[in-house]
Amino acid sequence: MGTRNLVMVTSKGKIKVAQYGQWDGYPTGQGAVIAKFLQDELDLRKFKKHVDALEFADSKFIESTWKDCGADDSGFVTFEIGDLHGIIYPEFSRDTGAEILGLIQTGLFPLAQNEIEFLEEGLYCEYAYDINLDKKTVTIYTGGKKKYTELKFKDFTVDKMKQIESEMNKQS
Repeated sequence: MGTRNLVMVTSKGKIKVAQYGQWDGYPTGQGAVIAKFLQDELDLRKFKKHVDALEFADSKFIESTWKDCGADDSGFVTFEIGDLHGIIYPEFSRDTGAEILGLIQTGLFPLAQNEIEFLEEGLYCEYAYDINLDKKTVTIYTGGKKKYTELKFKDFTVDKMKQIESEMNKQS
C-alpha cells in the first residue's frame, strides 16, 4: 500500500540519512523492517562507522544516476528505467525504504538520500522513523513531525509494532 514514510538515522546529533519511502510506512510495514534490522542484523559499531562516513548526495548527482539509466530531461521515465534505477541505485529508490539500513551496514553505499524536508509534509508524510544511534532509540512520528512514541532499540520489536498499529487503529 502507498503509505509514504521517511526513515532517518541520527548520529552525533545530526541526521545522516533521510530516506523517502513510497510503500508500507505503517508500523507493521517499514516499522517491522526496522525492528527486524535492529533485532537480527545490527552490528552497532560497524553500522555507526558507516553512517558517520555517509555524505548526502546532491541533486545533480542524483539526476546523473537517472541519466545513467536512460532518463532524459522530460521529467518522465518509463517503468523499465525506474526499475533499472532501483536495481543500480537502490540507495536513491523510493522502493527501498527501511531496507536502506542493511545497505548502509554493508559499507558499499557512501552517499545517502536527503529527503528531510518531507518530514514537514504532515499530510503526505504519514509515518517517520528516527533511528538515533546516540541514544539507541527509535522515535515514531505520524503526520510529519507529530511524535507518537520513542522506544529503546531493545524494545523496538515486530510484536511491539503490531501492538502500536493496533493501538493507532483503535484511536482512529
